[in-house]
Amino acid sequence: LLDCTSRATGCKPSCASAMLARARGVGVDIEEGRGASEPMTFAKKAGLRLERDRRPPTVVLYGMTLAIAAGVAVVNFCIVCTTSYLHGLKAWMVESIIESSGFALAALALAAFGALAAALAAALVVWVSPISAGGGLPEMKGYLNGSSIPGLFDFRSFLVRFFGSMAVAVSGLPVGREGPTITLGCNVGLGALKWLARQYHQTWADTDISKCALIEHEQLMHMQRIACAIGGASGIAVIFNAPLGGLLYMLEEVTVVAWAPELTMRAFISTAVACLFSRLLLNAWSGDEVNKFVLSVEGYGDIKEWRLSDVHWIVLMAALFGVLSAGYTRALASTWSFRKRVTTMGVLERCQPWIKIIEASLCAVLCALIYVRISTLAGCIDATGVETKLHFGCPEGQFNPLAYLLLQGPEEAMWLLFSPHVSLELPRIDLWIALVTYGVLSIGMMGLAIPMGSFVPNMFVGGVAGRIFGRALRDLGMPTARPSVYALMGSASMLGGSIRQTLSIVAILTECANDLNFSPVLIVAIFAARSAAQMIRTRGLDEEMMERKGVPYLDAELPREMEGTGITAAELCDPLPASAWLAPSATTEEVQQALRDCSSNTFPVVREGRCLGLITRGQLLTAIAARVQAQGGTSPVQGSEQQGQPRIAVHWIMHRTPMIILETMPVNRLHPLFTRSETGVACVVAADGLFVGLLSRGTLIDAISRHEAGNVSSNAKDFVARGMGADMGSQGAEHHRDCDSISPRPPARNDSGPEELSPPPSPPSPQVTDAPEDSLVTELRARIAELEAVVASSIRPVDAASSHSLSGSST
Repeated sequence: LLDCTSRATGCKPSCASAMLARARGVGVDIEEGRGASEPMTFAKKAGLRLERDRRPPTVVLYGMTLAIAAGVAVVNFCIVCTTSYLHGLKAWMVESIIESSGFALAALALAAFGALAAALAAALVVWVSPISAGGGLPEMKGYLNGSSIPGLFDFRSFLVRFFGSMAVAVSGLPVGREGPTITLGCNVGLGALKWLARQYHQTWADTDISKCALIEHEQLMHMQRIACAIGGASGIAVIFNAPLGGLLYMLEEVTVVAWAPELTMRAFISTAVACLFSRLLLNAWSGDEVNKFVLSVEGYGDIKEWRLSDVHWIVLMAALFGVLSAGYTRALASTWSFRKRVTTMGVLERCQPWIKIIEASLCAVLCALIYVRISTLAGCIDATGVETKLHFGCPEGQFNPLAYLLLQGPEEAMWLLFSPHVSLELPRIDLWIALVTYGVLSIGMMGLAIPMGSFVPNMFVGGVAGRIFGRALRDLGMPTARPSVYALMGSASMLGGSIRQTLSIVAILTECANDLNFSPVLIVAIFAARSAAQMIRTRGLDEEMMERKGVPYLDAELPREMEGTGITAAELCDPLPASAWLAPSATTEEVQQALRDCSSNTFPVVREGRCLGLITRGQLLTAIAARVQAQGGTSPVQGSEQQGQPRIAVHWIMHRTPMIILETMPVNRLHPLFTRSETGVACVVAADGLFVGLLSRGTLIDAISRHEAGNVSSNAKDFVARGMGADMGSQGAEHHRDCDSISPRPPARNDSGPEELSPPPSPPSPQVTDAPEDSLVTELRARIAELEAVVASSIRPVDAASSHSLSGSST
């Protein structure tokens, strides 16, 4: 920019530096190729004067990292403390009613408590943030892959996940809180970015009236995904008190090919600080009583003493549990699809959203009644080494194992399963009842309109089954390790077969067990379980849900069946009408026509048949809004083009260095360009350099999906059609659009300069079928309103002396 200033004004660099400083302060015009003596009016420059902020300094980046860690720790502390208090209140209520009125009334009270909590969580989801239903991990994975999902990490979703996860935790439903906590970490990360570093990714468009913020999407999207990954890693770390586990979890979620080099150190610092700060807060508040809710090191104690002779039994168990986890994953996904299909049929669809709230409440009532009824069938055993507030009718010094496993929550139940005490032998029949009851009910919860996760339920099912397997070996007289060791290996096997991660599971369970000696046998167990599950189902739970939800996702590897198809970049190009090819200096009418004719989020800027750069729909709307504001509020959609109206200098705000690929490049060569970088859209050119079309990440995803499914439609396309997959950034997830008119190459435009550019010639007899004017006006006005809301919060005056008081409708 300094060099551009020096060349534009013809003065020395020192003088240019002073002019540049003034430009940053008062909005002096800088335009390449124009002398300082030539006046530069608003009309000649289309109402835009640009100044660019610099990249965030290191102190800001690491300050943001520490802020994310502290924020996640505080969020986890609030959730854990509230959950602990409500669990204690519920246990006191059940114990009091059992002593005074018996089990029947206690079951009804527990059902009412759970129904109220579940209804609260469901109401928050359906009325405030519907996208917060579930754990949010499939959507987060798609977001980190390069897709933009509006509403996933906004403030409303933060509130719903924060209060909803606490309500779900005390409702008694067999679900976990790890999914909402991870996405809460992403919320915190993006919030810290917006608070501390967003100003460094803005390009300021200066008009004669005000300044508007044009976001530099390339930098902003990159920083947003880094902040999201740091927050997610901190979220999983504070749940299990496992900083390395959190780091490796996000590494496997993001994939190595998309892992930014700067992310490793920042994520490591964030997870470590988050765990330390969380432990400090929890220990200062209540000590060891809350540790069971954190799945911490102190909660598990010493569960060592596995032998080499246990390895072959662990491998056998892991292979069996891999098959079990594949069936469990299939059942969860099928339940989600069935619930979605049923709730959109007939009268149920007309009664939404009340049906979703009632459904969540009825599930909580059913679980409470079943848990209480089953727990009454179990006897009391010695409670040496076990602390519980819920004795469930047992005398002092004893406890009910089924009530502990089912009513205390999965976190405390896993502490019991992993307990190393020799005197603590859980009855086999109680373990089998807990396994069947919890497993079946957890499958039935999938798809409820509440914030929930499936990581902890997988651990619980694997831990119970592993404890049963270890107990059976001991009953057969085998010299094996304690059943608690097999419970730990069972949890690892279920997780390895379900979510298909490896390093993160080893790190999380090793840090939970506080013993690195478990690492080799955990690796062996996860390998055996994943291999067995892979032979039955190729996708894990997150990938299965991404497929069913239609979350756009580009795999790191191209499917083998597409490698030899001979598909080239030219065949994958997005269809664009001739009017979508913008000149470097376009009239307002030309820009409006491009926005009308095609719903693409990215438009090429072409001169003489060659692409000069790309510009996004949001940037075009901002430019039109600035023009309208300067002209007194004429409608950007319905306003007529006046004679001599100034042009919009598209070349000032376009992205000048897009990805360029040849039209003959095969799909196996262009696929890594999208997976190993943050490229969202690329320019396809011929051998002579002439522009052919645009190839977007969404188009590539759609082509792969159609090739795998063997049909024209795809879930990714449906996902975009619902308004959840469009990215305003030039390298976001641009998706395939069906435009009305396709022109392979419009006539070359003889552009001689920004002011003297002639309007682009109309293509011969285009077959364009415009959308109804009313619907177009409504759509563009809605888009402009959203843009105005964002810009209004970022407007800053030209300087302190010439600040303008802006109206609420200014941009």
